[in-house]
Order: sequence, then C-alpha cells, then structure tokens
Amino acid sequence: MHNPLGIHAFTWSSPWNMDDGYHAVERAAALGYNIIAVPLRDMSAIDPAALVKMLEVNGMRTRAAMGMSLDADISSADCEIAQKGEARLMQAIAMARDIGATQMGGIIYSALTKYTVAPTPEGRRHCIEILARCAEAAKAAGITITLEPANRYETNLVNTAAQGLALIEAIGADNVLLHLDTYHMNIEENDIAQAIRACGHKLGYFEVSESHRGYLGSGQVDFVSTFRALAEIGYSGPIGFEAFTSNRTKPALAGIMSLWRPLWEDADDIAAHARDFIRTQLASARRAIATRP
Repeated sequence: MHNPLGIHAFTWSSPWNMDDGYHAVERAAALGYNIIAVPLRDMSAIDPAALVKMLEVNGMRTRAAMGMSLDADISSADCEIAQKGEARLMQAIAMARDIGATQMGGIIYSALTKYTVAPTPEGRRHCIEILARCAEAAKAAGITITLEPANRYETNLVNTAAQGLALIEAIGADNVLLHLDTYHMNIEENDIAQAIRACGHKLGYFEVSESHRGYLGSGQVDFVSTFRALAEIGYSGPIGFEAFTSNRTKPALAGIMSLWRPLWEDADDIAAHARDFIRTQLASARRAIATRP
C-alpha cells in the first residue's frame, strides 16, 4: 500500500504568490513529497499556466485548498451571502481544474472563522444544496471535493468526522469525501482512531498535524493508534502534512487560526522531519497489522 505524501504550500510561504510558490513546489519535490496543496483563498495571485509548468518541471501533483469567508458563507441563512459563496466555490472549481488538481478540499461548507451563534437549519440547507451543485460541476471537471471537519473555534457546522459523514450523506454525491486533520481531531474527537475507522472508504484525504501545529511527535496526538487505524481500513490515499507558525503566516490568517507565537523556524527541516515521521509510522502500523494473530 503506497500513500502519496502531500504538504501545504504555506509551510514555506503565506500568503501565496508565484515566486514563493515556485520555491515551495521546488522544495517539496526535493524533499520527497508528491503533492502540494495550493491555497485558493486569493485566486488572483495564481497564474494557472505558470503553476502547471512549475509542477511538471518538478514532477509534482497538486490539490486545491480552500477556506471561505463570512461574506461568502454558503451556510449563511442569508440567501445573498450563500449565493456569493456558491459563485466563489464555482470559481475555485474552475481554478482547481486549470491547475490540474484532482481534489479540492478544506473548510468550504462554512466560513473559516469563530462563530458566536450555532448554525441554523436554513443555513445548513443552503450549504447542502450548494455543495450538491458544486459537486456536479466538480465531477464534470474530474475533481473530488473533500470536506474538512474543523475545531469549534474555526467553524460551527462540521467539527467531527461523524458530522462530516452526515453532511456528505445529505449532499448525496459520490465525489464528495472526507478530509480529516489530526490537529482538529485532537480537539474534537472522543477517539481519533475510531473516527478514522468509521470513515472507511469515505476518507479522501488525511492530514497529519501536531496538537500545537509544530514538529510531529512533540505534542499530544497519539500517532501510533492513528496510523494503525489508517492501516486497518486499508487507506491508500494521500497523506498530507500541515504545520503553521506565526512567523510564516500573514497576520489576517494567523488571527483566524490563533497563531500567536513562532512554533518553528526552518521550513525544510520540519518538512523533512514530517516526511520521515510519516513513513516510519506507516511502516510500523503495517507491520503491526500484518503480524496480528
């Protein structure tokens, strides 16, 4: 079982621009990653043809990463705001297609922000209806949508894998899967391994991140049971690494994610460490499953 390794471009630079983007693609490829997550929050900063060339030169694939804003929140009860969100998602799907991405994921079912009220039934209905239409457009473009449950401080709609699975069932499209991230799971799940097992074939992207967004293995996430659960369900999809730090993230985004201190300095070093950590955990988990009585 081979899992392609992915990494977020923000490991090297935030926000995205084409010069820093080229550096991120080049360094990710040199360090043995197969996929780079390209943020679509500011699509005006992306030159699709130039990015495709970058990827080809470095033998890399890409996935589109997206986070929505309150003024374009598809889970809003306000029809005008929800419609603005739908237009933005349709634009993102077209951009994902143009850069050669076969997946688009992230917190796209609501805004990426701290809400002060619970979601409304009408807002959830808007979300489901819009994502169903977006899934149809994505399928025509050869794109799978992966929904990422996030912690309670970054969304109010989908905090757990179970909530994500329920939303996927309501959408009813076979190209909508789940994107799990251990950073969020460590906050919201009762049992990370059990949540992974419950996802089964609905898991489309798995992101590895430490409880404090720093070096893997230096925080609170139980990676041994996490990787064993991935092996148990036979997950062969992409495994991505994500680490953020205040000194490499623009202030607006750092504020949304509450990045108030530097957690690491050397992007190449943390990326290389994550590569080795993930490979070691995968190999160990597969051996443990293979040798069970």
